[in-house]
Order: sequence, then structure tokens, then C-alpha cells
Amino acid sequence: MASEVLTDEEKAGVSKIRDAMKGKIPRDLDTDYNLRRWWSGNHGKMADIVPRMSLYIENRRVLGFDRPDFLETFYEEEKTRTLINYFGMSRLNEHWVNRDNGIVFVESGEFDKKVVSVMTTGSYLETFFGLCEYVLRMILKQEAKTGKPSHGICIFDMGKVDLGNHLNPLSPCNKVFKTRAIIWQEFYPDMIRRIVVVNPPYFVGMIWTVIRFLLNEHAQKLLFFAHKKDGIFEVLDPQVTPVAFGGQLKDTTGWSDRDDCCNERKAINESQFYVDGTIWKSLGIDTPHSETISIKPNKVYALTRIVDEPTVIAWHFWANGEVDFGVSKVNEGDGDHGGVLVYPRLKLVTTKVPEEGQVKVDAGTYRLEFANTSHYFGLKIDVAIVGGKAGSRLEIQHTHSTSVTSAGEPTPQPASP
Repeated sequence: MASEVLTDEEKAGVSKIRDAMKGKIPRDLDTDYNLRRWWSGNHGKMADIVPRMSLYIENRRVLGFDRPDFLETFYEEEKTRTLINYFGMSRLNEHWVNRDNGIVFVESGEFDKKVVSVMTTGSYLETFFGLCEYVLRMILKQEAKTGKPSHGICIFDMGKVDLGNHLNPLSPCNKVFKTRAIIWQEFYPDMIRRIVVVNPPYFVGMIWTVIRFLLNEHAQKLLFFAHKKDGIFEVLDPQVTPVAFGGQLKDTTGWSDRDDCCNERKAINESQFYVDGTIWKSLGIDTPHSETISIKPNKVYALTRIVDEPTVIAWHFWANGEVDFGVSKVNEGDGDHGGVLVYPRLKLVTTKVPEEGQVKVDAGTYRLEFANTSHYFGLKIDVAIVGGKAGSRLEIQHTHSTSVTSAGEPTPQPASP
């Protein structure tokens, strides 16, 4: 557990963050312990902290995760229920508190690789963002209650993992999971203090290539492989360790009757696959013309839409690499990187299904930005947009923080299947 008393260096770091953010940190996030996480999780690099925290706060607002009733409503939302159907996980519970004041939760590594065919990556990431926010809210609540620092502890069960889904780092599943990892590494730094891997494969070395692709060096150090039967108790109390892993914990909320406290996964069949062009059907319009745009490494291509009255801006695109996508409302004088976010800005990939979405807008000027996060490879995007009138186009330098794993960057693939 982190010390209850901040060091002089940490106090100075927390002050630097407050000064740099100029009053933009929401009250519930503006605690010494929380800002220390940002400081230590980014190794004191203000050049990373300020843009990442600013984007996190904006994404949190746009997604509605800053609502006071967030903890009471998140699990009731349709998007949340849909995602959890396909993954085994425990329900986040503020009462599962370890001896080090950490909040414990369980995630099953078992999944069907067809999951990347049932929803867009953006939809998946928005819900995962919400799960991370839920963990943070419980941590903040625990810290306010005890006056001591808290953190998250994930029990990750590899007992039924199909290693065939992971051996290729560039598989569709791994590409999507990498974008998921970016969310908690960049927006929730130092929130997770330990990932306890139970039922690991006998030869752990065979999965390290994938681990290095998915997680940055700091996150890799959080892994604790419980090879021995009682190894898990080096980290966890028996009272917060599920029966399936040799502990005493059983879910009593009605969420799960399994010994690992996880929900039952829903089987996936082709009738559940996401249909390309669903967005156009939902809007009752024919498939619009698309165009292919090329984006140089570390550049942003911005498409402007001018709206005269309330309407919907909708999009559909395929990308042959990782793209940082978001939608902002811009005003005169905002400059190339100005504006107010109206749709979350996240790093996305398209594998088995395209990225599709929409946002309701009032009259004004809106910018859809596609940022190439690669330092080396060009990016091609096949995109169609409706809503408002086409305005100016810009190609500008990418200024948002990027995340490159030690495994390097993947070779680009065709923009669409």
C-alpha cells in the first residue's frame, strides 16, 4: 500500500498538477491521493499528465460518467449489460476490501474470439472506460471512509484461457484488448496496484510476447503469477479470495452463484454479429458515398461539418491501423486544436466490424478528427459522414499523448476487409 503521508516530492508534484490544470479538476477527483496517482503513474512527467488528465476529464464528462448517480446506474445501462454478457467478471463491490485497503475484483480470461464481431470497438471501449471509472469511484469512496490510500487489485483467471486466441499479438482480439489497456494505463494511472494471475499456464514465457504487446513496462510489473496453491495469499486475504481460488469469498448479491464470483458468459453465434451499415439503417438513409483519406505518421486529419439547425452527425469508417478519433464543437478563434469535445476521443481499431457512431448536435461548426498515433507508418481510412454541410479540411500535427508498447508497432493492414 502507498504511504498515508505524501513525500515532499509527491506534495510538490500534486501542487504542480493543480497549478497546471488551473481549476479544471472536478472536486471529486481533486484529492491528494488521487493526484499522487497521476504523478507517480506518469513518473512526474507533466508533459504527459496535463494532456492525459485534460482528455480524461472531457471524456468522462461526454460519456456521462461524472454524474452523481453513476455508481447506482452504471450496471443498469444497456451497453453495460450487453458487454458483460460476453465476458466473465465479478460485480465491482465496495465491501471486497483487502488487508492493504485495496478493492478486489475478478476477471475471467475466458472469452470467445468472435466477440470482436458483435460490437464496434468504440462501444466496447466506452463501457470498459465506465468499468474503470467505477473502480476509481470505489477507491475514492474507500479513501474518504478510511483516510488511507486505496487501489484496485484484479484477480485474472487464466484457467480456461484459449491461448490460441492470444499467441498472435496482431490478432483482432489482441488489437482490441491493446486499445482497452491504453484506457486504464493513460486515464487511470497507478489505480491498479496488482494483477494476480491465477491458474497460469505452465510455461509463462510463451505468453510474454503478447503481454509486452498489450501492456506498457509499468503495467507489466503489476503482474503476480500465483503458481503455488497458496501463492495467492501472498497478496490477498482469504476473506476476499473467491472459493474457486482457495479462499472463502462467495458472491451474496445475486450477481453470481459460481465459485469464482463471475457471471456466466453468453454464447455467441452469427445471428448476433454486428452488421456493417447498421448506423445508416437506424437513421433510415441509404449508404452514403465514402472516401479514402491518407494520414501521415503523427498527423491529424480533420473534417469539418457546418450545422445550421439541430441534427445528427453520423459516421462510418474502416482504418488500417490505430486511430485516435473524436468529435469537437469549434468556435472562431479556437485554433487547430481547440474546441469542446461532444463525442469521446479514444484510440480505436477496426478489425471485424467498422467503427460507426452518431452524435446529436445543435447549430455550429464541428470537427471530426482522425489522428494517426504511429510515429512510423501512414494510416488509411475509408470514411463516410452525414449531417450538416462539408466544411474545411485540415492536416495538423498530432499533439495528444500517444502510447507505444515495447513490442513496437504493427504493420498496417488494408483499410477494410
